[in-house]
Amino acid sequence: MVLLFGPMADPMLGLEEPEKEYYQIERKYFPEIKPLLHAILPRMKIIKGLNLTEQYFLPGSFDRELQEHCKNANITPEIIKVMDDYETVRNIDRDNLDLFPARVTDQIYSQAENFDLLLESGRLVLGELFSKNELITAYSKRLGFEITGMFYYPPGAFAEWHTNRYDKTGWRVYYVETMEEGKSWFNYKERTSNKTHTVKDKSKYLNIFNVGQRNDIPLWHCVYSNTHRFSIGIKVPEWMVRILIHRSKNNLEMSLQNKI
Repeated sequence: MVLLFGPMADPMLGLEEPEKEYYQIERKYFPEIKPLLHAILPRMKIIKGLNLTEQYFLPGSFDRELQEHCKNANITPEIIKVMDDYETVRNIDRDNLDLFPARVTDQIYSQAENFDLLLESGRLVLGELFSKNELITAYSKRLGFEITGMFYYPPGAFAEWHTNRYDKTGWRVYYVETMEEGKSWFNYKERTSNKTHTVKDKSKYLNIFNVGQRNDIPLWHCVYSNTHRFSIGIKVPEWMVRILIHRSKNNLEMSLQNKI
């Protein structure tokens, strides 16, 4: 079978539909992202050496209870209510989050080494780092995907339980690098039950999941890190996820860029 890689591939794939909520796949099965990683990761890793967290990662900078819930993969009806309200307010009036009585993040902007940084729950959000890089934007568009987030988690940082339901929904591929394996993880709650799962990060692997709603049910998920963790989020179409799963199951390490 010849697999075309690009937006025109969708009607002719004939590959199985993703059935699971979450997949963890080795990076070697997604060689098309190598140019992006080479362009992005070195600059991201400069952040670690700036010691910004010593200045801004303070005990009162976020809700410790939410941190513990992420650390222990615990999600309660109360947490769902708080975070659901927060996501709704964030979507309606992003500029006035400080008016929200149960605000869950402190957002501190800083300029350092030409980086635009946002501190959120102890993690550094590098949202503007490459948004104006025309080469990266063009390459991503050529492959049919979009960078949705770049994050540096120092030890103790986390991303609260959330759903992304007001963001661009669909499949996410997160490339993850960690300094120490087994010390950071991704938690998610099954859509059809109260069962939660904890998946420990593997460095230089891909975490793949769908943040879209299924039967009007969002995917609640969060991240906790007790090590230095770098992640790059990419929104991809389902046909790309099908290709990655197919490659992983059949141990196919080929690049299809020449088919684009």
